[in-house]
Amino acid sequence: MRSIFPPTNRYIGGTRTQNYSLPVKQSIAHLIPASSSNAALLADWYRVDRPTVAHGNIPRRYGWALLGDASANLPNAFAS
Repeated sequence: MRSIFPPTNRYIGGTRTQNYSLPVKQSIAHLIPASSSNAALLADWYRVDRPTVAHGNIPRRYGWALLGDASANLPNAFAS
């Protein structure tokens, strides 16, 4: 069975993983250039977010939302 949803790559990095967030964000931007006709559509599915919760609380706080809709805007998380 094939999914109608695209694969996703959501990276949620906090202060302890901040050094890894920037290279991930730059790689995504390189692979999906803003000039691409699909950039706006794919931006929700492939992005880097900065949470407001401690690293150990990320799965509990955001896991349910990402499982429900991997493109969802996460509560109290901001674009990195």
